[in-house]
Amino acid sequence: MVLTKFSPALLTAVCPRPDATPADDDPDSIFSHDRDLFYLELVFALARNSDWRPHFSGDGHIDRCISMIAKCCKPKTLHAFYLAGIFLRIAPEQSSVTSLVSITEQQWWEVMLHAWYYASAVIEGDIHCVEFLPVLVEDTKKYMEIASKSDLKRLISRVDDVLEELEGQGSEHGEGITVTVKELRTVAGDKLETFSQ
Repeated sequence: MVLTKFSPALLTAVCPRPDATPADDDPDSIFSHDRDLFYLELVFALARNSDWRPHFSGDGHIDRCISMIAKCCKPKTLHAFYLAGIFLRIAPEQSSVTSLVSITEQQWWEVMLHAWYYASAVIEGDIHCVEFLPVLVEDTKKYMEIASKSDLKRLISRVDDVLEELEGQGSEHGEGITVTVKELRTVAGDKLETFSQ
């Protein structure tokens, strides 16, 4: 009962009114930095539970998230990390969701790349975000095939930031996650070297 009522209510609370204007400073704007960050953090957290996932796809949350890709894939925002988490947690179980099929390969890559921009800050003190890193690593490798040389340089820099944060946390989260992130660093470095050949 809670699931069936809360999910649509949440979407209603964050979706702009039909007559909303695109003014950036209006809380009813199409994209509100703070409102949508809180929304994405909440959906990311709830998507850890498989009971919520069908509601997110069925109630329109995935469509809402897809509509935010362009605004969320910017260098100075945490939003892409949470978008990646939502999409990647729901995609394997909800392969029939036509909305996810509408995400282009370029959009997937943009979400993966920008998810790393502030991943080091997002994982600080948040075990659930740290536990998501292996999934992010695998899908980043998958979509990295279309990366440009400059994209790879930026990715490597951000992955280095994450490794520094993980190593600063010690063995608190296990060596496995650090090793997985190092593998991404190696794969990205190898791909970058192919641009020099």
